[in-house]
Amino acid sequence: MEYFQQALLAQQIAGNRQGEATALSNIASVYRDLGQPNQALLLYHQVLLTQRELGDHLGQANTLDNIGCTYGVLNQTQQALKLYSAALQIQRKVGDRLGRINTLLNVGSTYASLNQKARARLFFSQAQRLVEQISHPLLAERVQNLMDEL
Repeated sequence: MEYFQQALLAQQIAGNRQGEATALSNIASVYRDLGQPNQALLLYHQVLLTQRELGDHLGQANTLDNIGCTYGVLNQTQQALKLYSAALQIQRKVGDRLGRINTLLNVGSTYASLNQKARARLFFSQAQRLVEQISHPLLAERVQNLMDEL
């Protein structure tokens, strides 16, 4: 956490808003991982505002995905799914296949947690098709493991 806070300060001093957003996002992820999702959400929303101002579509999609994951931690699955959907729209638009794969896996995992196995499998299958297009063995294994767990 201290490293990311120092990075944030350095980016603020340099006037690098993109770097500031990245550092804030990293800090938010630490808060989420430390079991402080509400603090993480506050920071992620700051990041999202900055990314929108900068026109950083790829960053916005990533942040929407992170916010979705954070709502998942809070068991607010419908809110998480809405955010994942918004992230997927941007990822399709900008051609971010790796981001789409990650978000599709998050959607599938959310449906799996709700015991909606058919819907989970649908999203895992979409991710699997994208993984095949980019030939990524580690992701292929991750997708297969998630499907096997259903």
